[in-house]
Amino acid sequence: MVSEEVLNAFDVGQIDIVALLWQTGYLTFDKKIQFLDQVNYKLKVPNLEIQKSLNTLFFNYLTNLDRGYGTKKGRLSVLCLRMILKSFSKS
Repeated sequence: MVSEEVLNAFDVGQIDIVALLWQTGYLTFDKKIQFLDQVNYKLKVPNLEIQKSLNTLFFNYLTNLDRGYGTKKGRLSVLCLRMILKSFSKS
C-alpha cells in the first residue's frame, strides 16, 4: 500500500520509486483503502507485458548485466528475481 502523499510527490530529485513507477504507468490502482482521515492505495502491475518489462528492468539493474539470459547463471538469476517479485506483489 502507498499513501496519497507519496503518489502526489513531484520532486524529481527525491521521488519515491513506487510513485515513479505509478507516474510512468508501470503500476496502476487496484483499490482505495480509507481509514479515518488516511487514504492509501493498493497498486498492481497492469498486465503481463509490463510485468515482463519490469522483470527485465530490475534484473538488469540488480545484476549490472544487459545480457546473459542464455547462461545457467542468467537463467537462475531470472528465476530468483521472479520469485522475489511474486512475493513482493502478494504483500
